[in-house]
Amino acid sequence: MTAPTTATDPQQAGLFRRFAAGFYDGLLLLALAMIAGILVFVAAGGMSRPVGTLQAPSLVERLGNLLLVVTFFTLYFSYGWRKAGQTLGMKAWKIRAEYPNGTLLHWGGVLRRLGCAAPFYLLLLMASLGFMQKRYLLALALGLPMLANVVWLLWKRQGTLHDLWSGTRVVVVPEPPQA
Repeated sequence: MTAPTTATDPQQAGLFRRFAAGFYDGLLLLALAMIAGILVFVAAGGMSRPVGTLQAPSLVERLGNLLLVVTFFTLYFSYGWRKAGQTLGMKAWKIRAEYPNGTLLHWGGVLRRLGCAAPFYLLLLMASLGFMQKRYLLALALGLPMLANVVWLLWKRQGTLHDLWSGTRVVVVPEPPQA
């Protein structure tokens, strides 16, 4: 049984706002991943390779790129969530990540929220890659956890599964009072 909401309780963010903010943040994260790739490419001597040759990146380059991307993504979310409870996409769509008592996330909360949400989004990314390769059954199987997350959000109306598991919530930022 849920506690009754009062007039001061913020409204839970709905599916559309979450999706729109996630899409916006996804574009920004794509730019960060490209910057990480360029930095690793340059650090690995990519500019000194002969023109016209195509070389697959080495294992060290791939691991370095992965480590840099994970670092950039973690810093992006942790800066936004710890400073104001919002990433740039969340700010644009007027939603905020916070604890149920309304306080901003601390480092443990940020890492817990990222750790709980990352598997859903990685599986969704792999599902979209499977779909692009016309492996529809694989894409469906990989997309089921995110579908369950969406169904949970719409059914329970108390946040997503990673909100529940991380002990956080995403709420709509109230409009400032008109003077």
